[in-house]
Amino acid sequence: MSLDQKTVQNVTYSALARAGGHLFEKIRAKTSHGSYPEAIGRSMSLGQVRKMKNTYYIDIIFDLKIAPMLLAFEYGSGEHATRGEARRYRIEPKNVLTLAIPEASWEGFKFPFFRGKKMIRYSNGKFLLRYVDHPGIKPHPFIVPTIREERPTLRRLLGDAFRVISHGPKIVEEIT
Repeated sequence: MSLDQKTVQNVTYSALARAGGHLFEKIRAKTSHGSYPEAIGRSMSLGQVRKMKNTYYIDIIFDLKIAPMLLAFEYGSGEHATRGEARRYRIEPKNVLTLAIPEASWEGFKFPFFRGKKMIRYSNGKFLLRYVDHPGIKPHPFIVPTIREERPTLRRLLGDAFRVISHGPKIVEEIT
C-alpha cells in the first residue's frame, strides 16, 4: 500500500526543511568566528520549502546588500579571484579627496615615498593617496566546503524521507 500524495508532500517538505535548517546553521556557525565579517552571518536567511512542477527545493539566501564582500570571501577577489578575471582593482575615494591609509596597517608593504600619480604625500603616519590598485583577497570559502562536509548528514536526512515514502504507511507508524 502506498502513501497518498498529501503524505508524500508532507514528508518531503519536512525532510527538506530539516536538511535546509541543518545546512543553514552549519554555514552560519562557520562564519561566526573572527576571520569573517559579522555582516555575512546577518546577511543569511532560510527560505521556505517550495515545489515547482515535480521538484521540491529550499533556498539559503545571502543578501549582498548587507554583505557585499561575501563573494570575495567565497571566491577570492582581485588577482586572487577564482571566478572572473583575476586582476588588481582600483579603489578611489568616494566622499573625500584622498585615501588616508595608516602606515601600521600596511606592514611589510612598500609604498613609494615620493609624490606621483598615486601618492600625494606622507603625513603623520599616514599615506595620502589618490587611489590604490588593490590586489584583492585570497578566497576563504565557507559555503561550498560546508556543503561538502555536511553531505553525509544531508543524505541521511533526505534518505530517511525517501525510505518513508518508498516503504509506505508501515514505516510511518514505526517512526511516529
